[in-house]
Amino acid sequence: MTPSFPCNPSNPTQDAIMEDACMFFQSCLTANHRAFLKTRYGLTSETVDRFRVGFCPAGWSDLLDHLLSKGHGPKDIQATGLFYVTDRGTYPVWRGRLMFPYLDGGTVRYFIGRQTEETKDQNKNGTVPKYRKQLAKSENRPNIQAWEPIFGTDSITPDQPVVLTEGITDCIITIQAGFPCISPVTVRFKTEHARRLADLVKPCSKVVLLMDSEENQAGTWGAVDTGLELCRHGIFPFIGTIPRPDGVDKVDLNDFIREGGNVSDLITRSILVELHPMAKE
Repeated sequence: MTPSFPCNPSNPTQDAIMEDACMFFQSCLTANHRAFLKTRYGLTSETVDRFRVGFCPAGWSDLLDHLLSKGHGPKDIQATGLFYVTDRGTYPVWRGRLMFPYLDGGTVRYFIGRQTEETKDQNKNGTVPKYRKQLAKSENRPNIQAWEPIFGTDSITPDQPVVLTEGITDCIITIQAGFPCISPVTVRFKTEHARRLADLVKPCSKVVLLMDSEENQAGTWGAVDTGLELCRHGIFPFIGTIPRPDGVDKVDLNDFIREGGNVSDLITRSILVELHPMAKE
C-alpha cells in the first residue's frame, strides 16, 4: 500500500533515534504511571507494554544526554522533531509527560505526550496543554524529517469493521477491547490524511466513526466532516452515537468502554453518514 500523503520515509538513522527514544521513555515509566493509566483510562499493564507507553522525564537534558550516549549525532537528533532548536540550545518538546508512540509496522514513527502532575513544559502564554505532539515537517520547520502519521494503523484487519475515534486513549482501549481502531488524535482527520485514510480503511468490512458525544456536538461535526470527506474518496462510512446521560456534558469512547459499554452495539446501530441529520445540514 503506497501512501499518497507525506509520511515518515524509511530512514535508518531516524528510525534508530526514535527507537532509542521510545526505549528510554519506557524505562522511565513507573508503577505510579501504570496505576494512573489503569485507573484513569482502563489500560491494562499488557496493553501499556503492547503500545510501548512511556514517560519523558522533566529534566532539560535527560533525553538529549541519553540519545548522545547512544552515539547519535546532534544534527540527526535535531532533525527528528523531538526537540526545539534555538540559538540558545536544543530543548526537549516534552518535560514530564506520559509518552504514546505511533507505531507503523512496529516501527516508532511519532510521539504524543500527555500531561501529568510532573509536567514542566508550557506554552508561551504559560498554559500547559493536555497533549503535546512531536514537531512535524512544515514550511517553518524544513529541517525536521518527521511527518504526523495516523495512530493505530497496525490494528487494521482486512474484512473486519474498523472504528475511527477521537482520542488516543479512546483508540487504545477500543483495540484492547478487540476492535481495530485508528485515530487522528483530534476531533477530525486532516485534509492531507484523507487519501491515506481511505487507502487504509478500504479493505475493512465497515467503517464506523465513534467520536466524542458532547453537548456542543463538536465530536459529531468532526465525524460528519471526516465521513463526507471519505465519501469523496469512494468510502461510505457510518456514524455511531455514544450514549450520553442527562446532565453530562461529554462522554468519549474510553468512558463508554470503561463503564461496561458494548462497542458492537454502537457499530450495529450506526447509520450511513449520508443519512445522518447533521450531514444533510
